Amino acid sequence: MKPTSFVFRSLQARILTLFVLLFLVVQVLGFSFTVRTISDNARAQLREELTVGERLFGRQMAQNGQRLIQAANILSGDFGFREAVATNAGETIASALRNHGSRIHADITMYADLRGKIIASSVPAMAAGSAFPFPAMIKSAENEDSAVSIVQLNDAPYQLVIVPLKAPVAIGWIAFGFRLNDRDMSDFEALTRIKLSVITRDAASHWSVAASNFQAPLWPELIAQAGTNPPPQLLMTLGGEEYESRLSTLSQQGDSIAIAVLQRSVNEAAAPYRKLQTTLLILTLGGLGLLLAGSMLVSQRIVRPVRELAASAKRIEEGDYTQAVEVRGHDEIAELGSALNHMRGAISAREQRIIQLAYSDELTALPNRAMFMDRLEQAVKVSCRLGRPMSVLMMDLDRFKLINDALGHQRGDEVLRAVGQRLAGVVARESDTLARLGGDEFAILLPADGADGARMIAQRIVHAMEQPMTVQEVAVDVGISIGIVTAPEHGEDAATLMRRADIAMYVTKRNGNGWTHYHRSFDGQSPDRLSMLSEMRRAIEMDEFVLYYQPKVSLLTGEVNGAEALVRWTHPDRGFLPPDQFIPFAEQTGFITQITRWVLKAAFAQCAEWWRQGRALNIAVNLSARDLHAPGLVDYVRDQLKEHGVQPEWVTLEVTESAVMSDAARALETLEVLHKMGLLLAIDDFGTGYSSFAYLKKMPVDELKIDKSFVMDMILDRDDAAIVRSVIDLSHNMGLKVTAEGAENDAIIQSLVSLNCDLAQGYHWTPPLGQGEFELWLDQYSHQRRSSLSEHASESFDRSKLS
Repeated sequence: MKPTSFVFRSLQARILTLFVLLFLVVQVLGFSFTVRTISDNARAQLREELTVGERLFGRQMAQNGQRLIQAANILSGDFGFREAVATNAGETIASALRNHGSRIHADITMYADLRGKIIASSVPAMAAGSAFPFPAMIKSAENEDSAVSIVQLNDAPYQLVIVPLKAPVAIGWIAFGFRLNDRDMSDFEALTRIKLSVITRDAASHWSVAASNFQAPLWPELIAQAGTNPPPQLLMTLGGEEYESRLSTLSQQGDSIAIAVLQRSVNEAAAPYRKLQTTLLILTLGGLGLLLAGSMLVSQRIVRPVRELAASAKRIEEGDYTQAVEVRGHDEIAELGSALNHMRGAISAREQRIIQLAYSDELTALPNRAMFMDRLEQAVKVSCRLGRPMSVLMMDLDRFKLINDALGHQRGDEVLRAVGQRLAGVVARESDTLARLGGDEFAILLPADGADGARMIAQRIVHAMEQPMTVQEVAVDVGISIGIVTAPEHGEDAATLMRRADIAMYVTKRNGNGWTHYHRSFDGQSPDRLSMLSEMRRAIEMDEFVLYYQPKVSLLTGEVNGAEALVRWTHPDRGFLPPDQFIPFAEQTGFITQITRWVLKAAFAQCAEWWRQGRALNIAVNLSARDLHAPGLVDYVRDQLKEHGVQPEWVTLEVTESAVMSDAARALETLEVLHKMGLLLAIDDFGTGYSSFAYLKKMPVDELKIDKSFVMDMILDRDDAAIVRSVIDLSHNMGLKVTAEGAENDAIIQSLVSLNCDLAQGYHWTPPLGQGEFELWLDQYSHQRRSSLSEHASESFDRSKLS
């Protein structure tokens, strides 16, 4: 037997021993780390599941509360119910409560008067004449117009809402409620695997379990740990088993409180991971055995060339692929060296390919978003450090979706490639970066240009895109919308600049003016604009919006045939606001649909009143693109016509070309239904969009309104005059009436009369006026017109006698 010292002088033995020791150390450390990581991950996953479960339960409770509030509000608006309350018809009140409560399967329905005395109730223990048991909710509802709370009633938990009955001031309180029971908890557990309990504390600080997935014997432990003001996230032990727990306050009225306790078993969550630990242990032991056997077989052959192979591998690791491994002989080591050479070549090729894919767009071969953002971040740092301006142009193609839908995605891809080539022709400097960000979005980084240079590039791009491009023998007209930002003026980091460039781009797309330089007023996150949405909601509720009216005058008879309703805002703090200060923001946020509905309601009411007064005026109301695409528009218009007794032919709905063309199929479907109802339809601001008379033939319109930008300059500009003449002639050939906007003076009026234009509106007669001023102007105009006609008739009579 060889001495131990001699054995360990052997390189083979030392390699074998070293490998085994390293393997054991690595595996032990790795196993320990894995076990710890598994435990931490299991706990973290449980906490995440509880957080998600809390949001899900909160959303469920919020939805239930909203259902109850909506049902109560519907009942409060029921005329029959208010009449029953006014006449103190107890049976009718109770019947209405039962009927409305059954529709949403409410477990509690109650009505109490302003003194808190119950008039009718579905709860036997709270008969008529008894006091409403939760006066704190009434006090809360007085301030917030409604109150939602989890309450304990007859030893059972309920989600209860209370809303005022107004006529128009509060005359009583309507309460609806759902019961929380163990079945609800079980359904929640089946959906989320989370155990759910609801514990409550009454005004006497007595804790109880209202509903729970746990068996009753565990409830004292649950209360002992959850009812002592613990942190929101904690570890509980129930029945000897650990549970990750999350506490969420459902409601609090004075000293009374309701808390949801969401829990997941730690053992249950860790069970799958324990199998993984066992598998890892088995693999570790198996790997050790294989290492011992394999090391003894291969260590004899790897000693001599190992250093060379290690050096070559090191070079490859460092990214040096130029030097190949020297291969000697034909044994396994030689094959390993040859394989290492092949690997070196393959890794080099793949790395180049990965770099290409990671930083370039495969369709256009332009830099992609990743490369653009990397260069933008570097350019922003340089700009901020040196105080030198740089700019970003964000671009989005107009009508590209229509091209894709009409010509197919293959030609759409060719359009994108052609656009990339045109843009590359504009961006000539090597320091600039043109990139395709994705879809039909492109961007240009100008690291050495400020605002003026960026605007020059934008103008060149718009000019380059004006020429149609030919794709597979098809002429394609593609527009482009550009948003421009400049650093450091508009931001000192890449994310802010990109967000604001995107905002500017969409302002351009909305206005159709080619390019727009960012301004802080565009940003929906500025403090003024953040408050505007809530202020507009308040304006609807407080009736702060008003309608102004501009007359539409017949150029044939001189009569006022109608009026266009225009919304204005009498803001309590900012004063009188014209539409350009709030309508664009309303369109961006989608609130325009609520404003339009207010305008429709107010305009229909005014129209009905004028007809009752003998003023036979057609009233025109504008619709936006969001209105055309919003669900329920047709039903709302039909309801308002019926409510106010307005005939459909008394109303003209005006839509812009861009509103129709943004989603033509859907818009046409809505317009067809409105037209069949008998309402008149008009295309507003004609000439500023991108539709055509060929497309207009498909649209169910009765009237065309020529944009004022053409009318106001038609006297001095021959091109504008030719456009107005052509639109009038072609519209009449299509059976459409024509209204000219922007009639500012007598010369324009006379020119429009000579062109046989049907109607006109503008400051020649009057700017938009409030309802009272408009009626006064209308009376004065009618009187002056009658006087003028009388004088004209008199002059004609005198001339006939003289002759």
